[in-house]
Amino acid sequence: MALNLKGTIETLKKALSKAWDRQSRAFLLDLLTEAGLLGAGETPHQDELARIHEKAESYLGVGLAEAARQPVISAQAAAYRTGKRAVGIDFSFTRADLNALDLLREDMLFWIGKSYDRRFSGWMGDRVREYFSEGLSRVQLTERIAEQLDVIDPNVKDYLALMADHNTTRIAEMGHVSGYEEAGVEYAEIVAVMDARTSPICRHLNGRIIPVSAMSAQRDRLLSAAKSRSIEAAKKAQPMLSAAAGKGLDILNETRTGKIIEEGIGLPPYHFRCRTTTVAHFEPAEYPEKVKEWTINGEVPRDKVSELVGYAKNARWGTHKTIWKKNEGGDDKPHLTAFVH
Repeated sequence: MALNLKGTIETLKKALSKAWDRQSRAFLLDLLTEAGLLGAGETPHQDELARIHEKAESYLGVGLAEAARQPVISAQAAAYRTGKRAVGIDFSFTRADLNALDLLREDMLFWIGKSYDRRFSGWMGDRVREYFSEGLSRVQLTERIAEQLDVIDPNVKDYLALMADHNTTRIAEMGHVSGYEEAGVEYAEIVAVMDARTSPICRHLNGRIIPVSAMSAQRDRLLSAAKSRSIEAAKKAQPMLSAAAGKGLDILNETRTGKIIEEGIGLPPYHFRCRTTTVAHFEPAEYPEKVKEWTINGEVPRDKVSELVGYAKNARWGTHKTIWKKNEGGDDKPHLTAFVH
C-alpha cells in the first residue's frame, strides 16, 4: 500500500504544481493583452486596480481549483481504492464510498480555490497599489507582478504539496475504514514506519489497538466537516498533533489508548507529513501476546484482570532464560526472563 499511495501523492503534487504554473502564465498573459488593448506605455487608471485584483483571484483562486479538478478526482479515487484493497479483499466501491469521495473532492477543491484568498489576496492588493503609486506603465506593472509571482511561487507550491500529501493520506485511511466495515473487522492496529524520521507522536501510538467503530465515527465527523467547509470543524474532527506543545504533548503523557481515543485521536494522519497507517487486527492466540497488547494500550480489560493475576502467579519468573531481541532494544543474547521483562 505504501508504495502505491506514495506514487499517487507524487502524481497529485506534480499536477497541482503544473496547474499553478498554467494559471499564473494565463493571468500574466491576460494582463499583457489588456495592456496592449488599452495602451501598454500608459499608467493604468485607478479602476483597473480592482479589475487586476479580480483577475488574480479568478485565475489563481477559482481557476486554479478548476484546473486541479481532474487530478484531484483521480488521485482521491486511487488513494481510497488503495486503502480499501489494503484490508485484503479487492472490494468494489459502494454508493456510500462514492458519496464520501464527492464530498472530499469538493472540499479539497474549495480549499485550493480559497488558498489565494487566505494566503495571497492581501499581498496582491498591496503590491498592485504600490506599483500604481509609483506611476508604472501597464506593461511595467505586469512585469513587476510577474517578478513577485516568482518570489511567492515556492511558497504556493509547498502549500499545494502539503495539501496533496495530507489529503491523499487521509483519504486512503478512510478507504481502510470502509474496507474494515465491509469485512466485519472490529479492531485495527496502528502501524508506524519506525526509523530516524518517526515522530514522537507516532512512536507513542505505534502498536495500539483501536475499535473500527471509533474510526468510523471519526470518518463521519470528517465528512460532516467537509460538507460544512469549516476549518474549525475539520480541526476538531482530526487534530493535527505536535510533540512540541499543546495537544501533542498531552497525548504523549497519556498511556491509555482508551483515553487517547476519547480525545478524538483515531485514524491517521496524526500530524502533517505523517506516514503511519492501520492494519486489521485480530486477537492473538498466544497469551503473552495478549498481555503485550494490554501493556501497549496501557489498560487491561476489566474481565481479564483476575485471569492475568492468576497467570502472573503461576509464571516461572526468572527461572529460565530467553533471548533479549535487538528489535526490542536488547543484544540478541539469552538472559533471565525477569531481566528481559
